[in-house]
Formats: sequence, C-alpha cells, structure tokens
Amino acid sequence: MKKKRGTYVFTMHHGDVGNCPTDRGAGYSNKNIPHSERAEIQSQKFQQGSRYIFKADVSMAKGYATSPKTTIFQVHQWDTKHCKCGPYVMIFFDKSGHLSARILKSHHQHHIRRLGGFTRQDFEGRWVELAVDINTDKARAGVTIYVDGKPVHSEPVLVQDGGTVFFKTGLYRHGRISPKLTSDRLFVTDIGYARVN
Repeated sequence: MKKKRGTYVFTMHHGDVGNCPTDRGAGYSNKNIPHSERAEIQSQKFQQGSRYIFKADVSMAKGYATSPKTTIFQVHQWDTKHCKCGPYVMIFFDKSGHLSARILKSHHQHHIRRLGGFTRQDFEGRWVELAVDINTDKARAGVTIYVDGKPVHSEPVLVQDGGTVFFKTGLYRHGRISPKLTSDRLFVTDIGYARVN
C-alpha cells in the first residue's frame, strides 16, 4: 500500500499473505483455503451502541482484474485480539464481477446480497463513493449501504456482545495455490467516518 497526495494505492499480487493471525492457515474466516491475502488499512475503534457512518471514494485500476470474493470495504466488529467477532458488512466483487455484500446474521455466518447492478467495470477509471450507515444499538441494529450516493440495500444486522466497531478498506481475498490469482489494484480517497448519535 502506498499513499500519494491523499490517495491510497493498494496493489495485490498472488501470494501476498496478510498479517492477521488467521491469514496463514485455518481460522474463523478461512477453514477451507490455504491462506488469506490482504493489503488494507483500518480506522480507529469505536464503542458499539451508537449509529455510525463510514465512507470512502474508491476506484479500480484499469489493466488489472479482481479475483472472486475480493473485498474492498468492511465495517468490522472485534471483541478480542484474536478476532472473535466477524465483520458486520463486507462489500466485495463476486465471481461474475458484480458488487455484492455479506451481511452478518449469526456468528460468522453472512447472507450475500447483490448491490444494484454495479460491477467492477463501473469502478474502473472513476471515483465511486461507498458508504455504510450502521446502527450498532442491539435493540435497533441495522445497516444501509450506499453506492454513488444512492441507497442500494438495508436490513437488520447481528451485533455481538462486547465488540468495538471500525472500518477497513483495501484489498482482501481468499488465497489459493494454483492457478495463480490475478494482480489487482484499488485507489481510495476521501475516507470519512463519524458517530451519528
């Protein structure tokens, strides 16, 4: 990852194993894959119980390709240093290149939702704003996802006990041994996050 004039540039190649404790072998998120690959940054951590908005402008580089299930935007919850909790929301490109989201419904179990008709191609060579409006009050827990300023999906979300909430952006994907995964590049700018109440 590099930062140039306020823009983060994330580049990932086959075998770029991440630094998370679960990235190098079986774990909560990768029981059936050899490793996870990532190049990402994260925000500060906030206490659950409030409503938050997290946003960033993102652009996919032309001349690269996105592997299936490559995540570019996450809102995460975490209650121990061993990553006991799963992400509330993971925005990713599916195997057909469509923009989709995983929404947490039970412990480490997500439901997959397609986000409008957006594809990777819609993000190439232009800035697209992604935003997640999430209420982490367990009595009113829910999430709304915006793409390019338009609401594209809303539904309840699981808030687990004792967690903090934070935002991550960059490239994250499941690794494999063969065939090699494609190289990918993502640009991110104008990151913002705030507690609403």
